[in-house]
Formats: sequence, C-alpha cells, structure tokens
Amino acid sequence: MSDKIDQLIINSTYQEPKNYWSYERESRSFSCKDGRRPAGYIIASEKSKAFDDPGIFIELPLVNKIRSRVNAWPQGRVSGGLLELPNGD
Repeated sequence: MSDKIDQLIINSTYQEPKNYWSYERESRSFSCKDGRRPAGYIIASEKSKAFDDPGIFIELPLVNKIRSRVNAWPQGRVSGGLLELPNGD
C-alpha cells in the first residue's frame, strides 16, 4: 500500500480495465487491485467536518450487473439479437 500514486493511468483506453486503484479509508492509502473498479459514487460522511474526508463509496449494483451482461454478449454467452436489460432479477 502507498499513500500516493506514482502512475495514475494503469489501463489501456482500448481494453477493459484489468486493475484499479482502491483507497483504504482506515489507513489513508492506495492499493492496486485486480479487475474493474465497481461502479459507484462517493458521498460526504455525515459526521465528519474534515476538509480531507474521503467520503463513503456507494456502489451501483445495477450498473455492475449491466457491465457483466454487456461483457458476456460478444463472447457468445448471451443468445438472441438484442441485449435484454435487467428487470430486477
């Protein structure tokens, strides 16, 4: 783990991401993790008034589900001509 990132861009713009930087709130450090970063957004912590508070990550499960279905489509694991949108399952 590191408290700074030496190389911010670690993926190709033409391929699916293979790694991502993850921020650990407790240790205030970054680590490089395998895979694609989960989709989500960050909100301010309710109780913290610090200017450097990293906030709380809120994951977007539907976006992550859509990503996996889109990735399966060109690989032939999804049959049919159109990609079906998730409907709550």
